[in-house]
Amino acid sequence: VEMDGDIAIGYREYDPSHPNYATYLSQWGRGEVWTIDSRTDDWDRPRGFAEDFDLSQVDEDYFPPELEIIIVPFEHGSVSLHTTGGRDDVVDLVRDFAEAVHLGYVRFLDFRRVTEGQRLQIEEYERELTRAHDLQMGLMPQRAPRIPGYDFAGSCTPARQVGGDMYRAYILPDGRLVGFLADATGHAMEAMIPLMIFAGILEDHVAGSERITQIFGSLNRSLCRALPKQTFVCLSMGILDPEKRTLTVSNSGCPYPYHYSAASGCLDEIALDGYPLGVSNSATYFEKVVDLAPGDRAVFCSDGLVE
Repeated sequence: VEMDGDIAIGYREYDPSHPNYATYLSQWGRGEVWTIDSRTDDWDRPRGFAEDFDLSQVDEDYFPPELEIIIVPFEHGSVSLHTTGGRDDVVDLVRDFAEAVHLGYVRFLDFRRVTEGQRLQIEEYERELTRAHDLQMGLMPQRAPRIPGYDFAGSCTPARQVGGDMYRAYILPDGRLVGFLADATGHAMEAMIPLMIFAGILEDHVAGSERITQIFGSLNRSLCRALPKQTFVCLSMGILDPEKRTLTVSNSGCPYPYHYSAASGCLDEIALDGYPLGVSNSATYFEKVVDLAPGDRAVFCSDGLVE
């Protein structure tokens, strides 16, 4: 930094592994400085800094040949002052400058350490979210169920890396297919935790019940015990009987499923209401049976699609 026509001040960082590093700090702590007269190249202190500065590289047009260099070490580097005069206030000036630079530089290093710590925390958080995303996607079927005469498709796209939606499908020993679409309250990780609890108990409840309303009632009672207050799971479920060509549907808080009739070209809502699972132990659930014909479609969706 050129202070005026006669004085320039600069600073540099040096390596703590430098052999004279400890000496620099010790002498700086005692209030000592190094000076050199460019006309004689004589130092009035040990030549430690003389080895660090090559005066032959100084621009003679910028720095007149008759100059004095005063170099002061600080905790993370050194401050040098070049002047064409030997004014008495030079040492005080460079000392004040060194203290100011030291304070600012230390604060900069602290800020850099905090920034680096925040960056590492963000990277770790992103890695955790990626693992959580992969875990959530692993709850979905990796391939569509195969039942002759029927086609199945599904998709889940979280608004963030993770969310509270999932769908699953099981083929029961008697050949029927059970399909679920679940939506847990909250967003991101807040929603994923109850979703994982729900996924963990789902299959056992399906295997132990015959009617769809029994499955809902059993799941609801389990989630009332397992979930925190004001946390619940909305669920739509259908049981397909491929031989009878019927779809038995129940619903608890999700948007109504849709049935498209290929013969009539009509799209109807399968209107079923019920409390979300985990709200009330005494909740009652209902079912509807839909007859299917070739070309018909049944569509289940969470409120994310509606929104």
